[in-house]
Amino acid sequence: MRAAVGSRWSLKGQNKGASLIAVLCALIFVGVIAVIITNATIANIEMKEAERGGKKNFYQAESVLNELTAGLNAAAALAMEQAYADSLENYLSYAAAGKDIQQEFGRNYMDRLKMNLADSSAGKQVSYEAVGSTVPAYEISRYKVDALKDCLSTAGWKNCVVTAPAEAEYTMDYLEGIFTLKNVKVTYKDAQDYETTITTDLAFRTPAMDFGGTDAARGFMKYALIADRQLQVNVPNISVDGSVYAGADGILGMNGGSAVMTGGWIVTRGDITAESGSNLKIGSASSEIWAENVETTGKGSPSGLVLNGNCYIADDLTLNGKGSQVELSGSYYGYNYQENYGAVSSADNSAFSSAIMVNAKECKLNMSNLNYLMLSGRSYISRGSGGNTQNSDIMLGESLSVRTNQIAYFVQEEYLEDTDGDGIRDVFTAAGLAAYQNSITVNDVMSYLDGSRPVTPYHYIDNATHLPIVCYYLNFASEQKANEYFKAYFDSNRDKLEGYANGYIDQDAIILDDNRLYTFQGNLMYRSAGGEQLQEKIAIGGEEDWDEGGVFWDYVSRLAVTYKSLQLELEEQLSEVTADNVRITNAAGEVDKTADPLFERLVNKQKFVDELPAGAGSMNIKEAVKEEVSGMTGHYRAVVLVNNPDTVYSVPAGYEEGIIVATGDVMVPRTFEGMILSGGTISFAANASVKANERKVAKLFSEDLQKELPEFAVYFNDYDTFSNHRIGGIRTGDYLTFENWQKN
Repeated sequence: MRAAVGSRWSLKGQNKGASLIAVLCALIFVGVIAVIITNATIANIEMKEAERGGKKNFYQAESVLNELTAGLNAAAALAMEQAYADSLENYLSYAAAGKDIQQEFGRNYMDRLKMNLADSSAGKQVSYEAVGSTVPAYEISRYKVDALKDCLSTAGWKNCVVTAPAEAEYTMDYLEGIFTLKNVKVTYKDAQDYETTITTDLAFRTPAMDFGGTDAARGFMKYALIADRQLQVNVPNISVDGSVYAGADGILGMNGGSAVMTGGWIVTRGDITAESGSNLKIGSASSEIWAENVETTGKGSPSGLVLNGNCYIADDLTLNGKGSQVELSGSYYGYNYQENYGAVSSADNSAFSSAIMVNAKECKLNMSNLNYLMLSGRSYISRGSGGNTQNSDIMLGESLSVRTNQIAYFVQEEYLEDTDGDGIRDVFTAAGLAAYQNSITVNDVMSYLDGSRPVTPYHYIDNATHLPIVCYYLNFASEQKANEYFKAYFDSNRDKLEGYANGYIDQDAIILDDNRLYTFQGNLMYRSAGGEQLQEKIAIGGEEDWDEGGVFWDYVSRLAVTYKSLQLELEEQLSEVTADNVRITNAAGEVDKTADPLFERLVNKQKFVDELPAGAGSMNIKEAVKEEVSGMTGHYRAVVLVNNPDTVYSVPAGYEEGIIVATGDVMVPRTFEGMILSGGTISFAANASVKANERKVAKLFSEDLQKELPEFAVYFNDYDTFSNHRIGGIRTGDYLTFENWQKN
């Protein structure tokens, strides 16, 4: 019995082999973890590569759509020319029958579009102007998908038009003069099986024509307001229905000012600025908005700013006004990341890098209605007031940034040492680096930084003590390393960043629909819905995509060329503007928005000075046309030429339509229809409204040019070519627009 008991206890005490089992278990555990990490890493790489491929694929799909619209524009131009010629041939018979010549032209134009595009074998639904009438008002039927394919000159792209015949519906609104191709669908699939589908409606709008024998319409004639310095929204309830242009001082919403501008083209050389207490609503679904910067300012009453349409912003959108409410709808292209695009130039410069920044507290940035967001540049800590020469712009790892995110890049000076005795601490101490990494919970920080200069000093004057202060920020080895660092910091410090950011943005700010298309160089923080925790999106596209010749480089360089062309002559493409020279510069070669002013490209300013001399503080006025509007006693159609270099010209009572051209400032006190062209600033009285009327403006020029001695056209440069500017001068692209655009 004792032996049995002893044997049992000796077995219990035996532990040979336990260490081996423990080691094997540890190896299995480590192996499983390694597999998980490896799979997660591979999945992350594959996801990023897929998103990158999707962006590149999108631009190819957009190229197919651009070529398709170019072909349709050519077909529209031919239909327009034929309809115009037919209208001139039948001018007398139309007039004798009391018919509206413009309306007959519109019907003829749309019928010719239908002849080229409609599927004649399909049935149609027609409604008429009135009961018993035989004149159609509205029509619905099918178009031929093959007719769209025939508009593509690149043979390999014809199969990219994939609209199903059953969905190929067109509508004709004879009363509004709009012919619409519904559900135009373009799909592009590349060799890597990335596929993008864009679906949109294409709407052909009938242009207003002049049937006085000459079509003198030039691009600038479609504009309601052209101010060579500034459009000043200085009072409440201003309405502008038509395209506008503002020069170097931009579009300014002042305290108490409010305006709605719904033109097809909103162009400024300068900034769109909403000061505290202002409210600006700019653009409509089909508008193109071109500006250098968009900004809110001030610490008083909150400002409101709505941009709707296709926004092309050369530099930044910045919320600097406390409580700012900014809403973006449509598409937003912050497209620049170079000074020029013919050769590589330093991108490490905040002046040439498009980003979005929230710098003030209690702001709301609503982007939930965006179809597309491009941010080609990144945020910087700029040199400071006056371009402090001691500072350089400090590159950050974000394209959309909240001011409080700068904490991610800040380095306390106790972690640094001065190695050359100049008073600037420019490197980490060994202990300091370890302590810094521990404080930010990011490992191997030096792998992201420039090893020879890991930190950058930033000099400023303290507001309270007025003493000079130096603080320090991380200095990254490259843009990609800046992006990688911010991701690592965000992953470890999301709660901290959100806590800081909540003082600057509310719970409904920076909401993005994650299913929409985004392209950006840096990272960004966003929410998928109101109240959700902040998330981070990683920069898309490899360096080769943004380098010279890359898909993004080519795309944004075209936008930069278009912007300069618009600033110079309100034309989309000027032969003198090339990708290696997309900035307006002065004689010294410095970027200068006041150089080569648009007013002097359009108007012979010297002729004003010579023929309408004005002394200091005075003006000289010539009324080239003043005729009473039919049936409206005391209301005039007028063309007024004013030389007023030092005074403000206020449009007189009763002058409600026509053309105003002034070398200086103009104030609009009430309703006006036509075009106002100012060599200075245009301001308003409360409740003023301005409406563009390209047809009336062109008709005034046409009538004047038919005179033996023109009275006002001669004050415009190249006026002698206006009379030769017939149907070919109409930009059909202005009348073909996208509606209901969506991707995939």
